[in-house]
Amino acid sequence: MYAAEHAAASSHNVKLHSFVDDAQLYKHTNIRNVSQAKQEMIAAVTAVNEWSQTRKLKFNAQVIWLGTLQ
Repeated sequence: MYAAEHAAASSHNVKLHSFVDDAQLYKHTNIRNVSQAKQEMIAAVTAVNEWSQTRKLKFNAQVIWLGTLQ
């Protein structure tokens, strides 16, 4: 993807992994920081969505939350 998408994600402390026609935003955190991580992920998804809309690209967000029993 584009450097601007990476900048939008990293400005919210979220990592972005790009493919040809797909991108994954992800964040690692511990249980103490879940609320902050959630807010940062929402902000990053919003920023990438806004970036996509200005370029007339469709952004289809799907969220998967993974964790351990700890």
